Amino acid sequence: MDRLVLDPSPALRDLPSARSYRNRLTQLCRSDSRQDYPMRLSEATTHFTRQLAANGCSVHTQKAYARDLGAFARWFGRDAALSAIKPDDLTRFLISDAVLLTPDGQPRKPIKINRTKSALRSFFAICVESG
Repeated sequence: MDRLVLDPSPALRDLPSARSYRNRLTQLCRSDSRQDYPMRLSEATTHFTRQLAANGCSVHTQKAYARDLGAFARWFGRDAALSAIKPDDLTRFLISDAVLLTPDGQPRKPIKINRTKSALRSFFAICVESG
């Protein structure tokens, strides 16, 4: 029995891959024109909550993550440029009373603190992925 060998024609081999399209899109998003108008924390938070909905996250998760990011935005400044946030800022936020204490001054439960960390981790992962 003869073996069928699939060898795409040279025209097909020269087509760009999906990865190259994504790389090009990332380059366009990072162009100099975007640097004139850096994304604000409040704008990025809005995009993030839309992405959570698009990913099929539960409404409860969406609301909880939005609350956690809202607390971070109030602490850091809603109109701050996303590029201005440094790892040290996240560390200072995570050890602040905004995370560790409830509004009435009681210690926050570890599960709530971990959810805040998860919200921030997911938020910045999507920001990095989006360029």
